[in-house]
Amino acid sequence: MLFSVSWLKKYVEVSVGAPKLAEDLTMAGLNVERLIEQGYRDRFVVVGEVLEVSDHPNADKLKLCRVQVGPQLTHEVVCGAPNVARGQRVLVALPGATLPNGAKIKSAKIRGVRSEGMICSETELELGTDASGIMVLDGDPRVGTPIAEVLPATDQFLDIEITPNRSDLLCHIGVAREISAIYEVPLSLPYGDGDAGGETRSDFEVEIADAMDCARYVGQRVSGIRVGPSPGWLATALESVGLHSVNNVVDATNFVMLELGQPIHAFDFKRLRGAKIIVRRAEVGERL
Repeated sequence: MLFSVSWLKKYVEVSVGAPKLAEDLTMAGLNVERLIEQGYRDRFVVVGEVLEVSDHPNADKLKLCRVQVGPQLTHEVVCGAPNVARGQRVLVALPGATLPNGAKIKSAKIRGVRSEGMICSETELELGTDASGIMVLDGDPRVGTPIAEVLPATDQFLDIEITPNRSDLLCHIGVAREISAIYEVPLSLPYGDGDAGGETRSDFEVEIADAMDCARYVGQRVSGIRVGPSPGWLATALESVGLHSVNNVVDATNFVMLELGQPIHAFDFKRLRGAKIIVRRAEVGERL
């Protein structure tokens, strides 16, 4: 299972380098099978703003984009991504850049039109798994800023073999607790005990059919949620440890699972039949 070192540092102080941390965890009984380095910092990959988008004169599926890549510098870039649009802040690989896969970016003619660089997708920069279009940056980063200054710092990942008797380690806080014990440093938990006190009420019911199978099931209704894309930090956190970003609701449940080790699921209340959740085993012949 993959654990982000920068994620672990949110809960516990790690004063040693990642190789030493991996060694100490292994000697303490957590077998670190691999230490993975991640990051891409080519100085020729910068923030650009798409100023204009027009049809390519010689190709139906290509677009000709005028992109500002510096205070007084614009480039014409041919782009085949379906989501490219005017006003976007994007990452542009300028001539001279070398992509993570080793490809070198040069000024070149594409179907008769010169392209001075490439507007990049997540997969081309090995920053995620979305290959459906270009990567659009959140916020309003300054045009011309190198990639190293706009994306999270390079991270390291520990690939830890979790044995069946240590299910408490199936989350970042579980591993952070081990680090806290090894180095005798405080553990900083992000949440309280969750007990608001007093009587609790709910407008839906939870029925547990067999307490031996499930001793406790807790639900909370949250209103005013609009399903949509996750913020960049959340999508990046999940994808860095091997999960695909789906949407803000699903990603939030997966983040909590990877953080606390507590699997949770989000239901659409309108689709909850009879405002009731029944926890039981499948019945014979039942189709799900």
